Amino acid sequence: MADDGRESSWYSHLIAFMSARFAAGVVVLVPVAITIVILQFVFNFLDDFLGPGIESLAGRNLPGVGLLALLLLIFMVGLFAMSRFIRRASGRIERLVLKLPGVGVVYSVGKKMTGSFSGTGAGEGFGRVV
Repeated sequence: MADDGRESSWYSHLIAFMSARFAAGVVVLVPVAITIVILQFVFNFLDDFLGPGIESLAGRNLPGVGLLALLLLIFMVGLFAMSRFIRRASGRIERLVLKLPGVGVVYSVGKKMTGSFSGTGAGEGFGRVV
């Protein structure tokens, strides 16, 4: 029965190891899943909204109208976001969002994760493969 201390220690380390890896997986997969769901919703909305109009103009069904519209929308948002006025305004809005209880924490974590993967921000992304 002298093994009980070592056995429970081993078990607690295993549980801690597995819990940490599970939590890391959730932190990575949840934003990806949310992004996929949002993009799919926007794609379907644009395809349903623009499809009939494009079909009547072209005289036939053109598959991919929703995808083209989604790519154009993402480009336009990026173009708009890179304007000087928007960058100044977004800095002010970001400071306000960071002050909101709960929302500020989630926004901050999401921004840090995005910065880590994209190479922008304080950490300048992941520097090398380990």
